[in-house]
Amino acid sequence: MTVDDMVIMPFGSDAPYYFRGLTSPRVYEFDYHKEFRNPYNNKIYTKEQQRYMDKPAKYGLIYENIYSNKDLSTAHHTYFYNNVLSKIEPGRYILIALYGDDSTALVTPDELKKSVPTVVEVKQHFVRVLLQKYLLDIRSYLNNDFTLLKMYEKGNYTYLLLQKH
Repeated sequence: MTVDDMVIMPFGSDAPYYFRGLTSPRVYEFDYHKEFRNPYNNKIYTKEQQRYMDKPAKYGLIYENIYSNKDLSTAHHTYFYNNVLSKIEPGRYILIALYGDDSTALVTPDELKKSVPTVVEVKQHFVRVLLQKYLLDIRSYLNNDFTLLKMYEKGNYTYLLLQKH
């Protein structure tokens, strides 16, 4: 991988430290906990969603979003497109790196729905559910322009290597 490629780590606040060489791939500077837990984050939530994200109604909002098969928000889709998808040239790569048990968040839409049959489960497992939804959305965005070349485990990491067509 080179500077023409990108690494995505959901808990990537330290990732730039590891990829600081001049020829290292770019890192999508993003930390799931900091970004998604901020109810007023314009990169993640629309203005409409922000009205609910600091209230108990957020659980119902996320539940409805999961069952409607929609992206978490148009704000996040636009942000991800502008900061990741549009930055990668055809033929280049994205590597998603998940540390440890974070790889268990790689679920299908049906598996996510099955794990949260009611709003109560969303509330009880909010951080896990939101991570699963985030990873589903990311993979959905990537599926339009990228091909999954390989998914593998090495050490404590699970990697997904994708190439842009």
